[in-house]
Amino acid sequence: MIPSRKAHFAFATDFPGMAACCLVDQSLNVLYFCNEDAVLGGSSFLKRFDLSSYTGNEWAEPNRLSRDTMKNRSCLLDRCGEVLAIYGEAPELVKLDSSEVIYAERTGCGQQDWDDYSWVQYWNGKAYRGVSFYGEGVDVISLAEGQAVLGRLDIDIEFNDQWHGQYFAGLRNSGRIAVYAVDEERYVFDVPAEHYVFRDDPAVLGRVAFDRGRVFFIAGDTLLVGDLESGSILFEIKYLVSAKMQAFLQEFSYDGRNAYATQMVVQGDKVFLSSSILKGYILCIDLQVQDVIWLRGYQHRVKGLVTKGDLVYGAAALIPTAWDIHTGEQVWAAEGGIDAVSAQISDQWLIFSGSAGDTKCFKLETPYQSSAKV
Repeated sequence: MIPSRKAHFAFATDFPGMAACCLVDQSLNVLYFCNEDAVLGGSSFLKRFDLSSYTGNEWAEPNRLSRDTMKNRSCLLDRCGEVLAIYGEAPELVKLDSSEVIYAERTGCGQQDWDDYSWVQYWNGKAYRGVSFYGEGVDVISLAEGQAVLGRLDIDIEFNDQWHGQYFAGLRNSGRIAVYAVDEERYVFDVPAEHYVFRDDPAVLGRVAFDRGRVFFIAGDTLLVGDLESGSILFEIKYLVSAKMQAFLQEFSYDGRNAYATQMVVQGDKVFLSSSILKGYILCIDLQVQDVIWLRGYQHRVKGLVTKGDLVYGAAALIPTAWDIHTGEQVWAAEGGIDAVSAQISDQWLIFSGSAGDTKCFKLETPYQSSAKV
């Protein structure tokens, strides 16, 4: 679907603190934090907006939750099925439909060695709480037994928001790229990282994605694809040496060290990568040919990727943009920009969020079908 050129709504643009949001169908959940205005709520507070009936008065919507935290630090918001996870100080789990808190640490419960600033995830009736963000183990918590800790999983993956159902993926402290399955209590994919070339030292993974029983990693100069059932490597695609990438580097007089991909989305056998380092690009890798089939270069970063139907969306040189997934042709661009770091999409809405949480919402209006669709 092609969105409207003008954003229908904007959120947190005049909020002096920061915000994080989660789009669920036509509802936008916004967590405001680092708040110093007691009239608005606590130091952090949560609102839910029904975009189908929203009138545009952001502060008239009642707070679903309001908290006063000891330290004014940033928070993250993530969806775990029908539950919202709030990361940061005293993590919480909140039901999407009722805003009922099903897990909280504000009463002081927890383990002595827990970092008070960490994360929690929800899966299959249990909470999974990281000892810290730094791969020091994950405690399993029963939500039916007064938040009793059932045990600790020996997981040494640093947390970077890469949970998917029962799977936790990322870079281990031991220097391996891995996926841990909490139901099976074992690593189902675990490969060494030393033969991939990374821009940073120590190595930093780009985005992780899951699709059709496969896991996708931006492993430095390589798109790494693994099979979750067998634990085997399916593809290792050196996207930086592709002909289209080399042509981009030459055309833009660009240092290859700054061309490493940082963001990724997957649709079937098409993988879309973009760079948010200095100059930017978006490219498409077709797994059937194991090569880059199109690339579009820009003088500024390309961030906030999301895909649906025959389009992939992102913010190119600050402008929300859509490209045909088969050809890379640009088919839409918004009026006005946003320094987006993330994007989300539902059947009717496309949203882009900036680094401070300011968010623009675009209504999906016009059906689109690629003429190159096969």
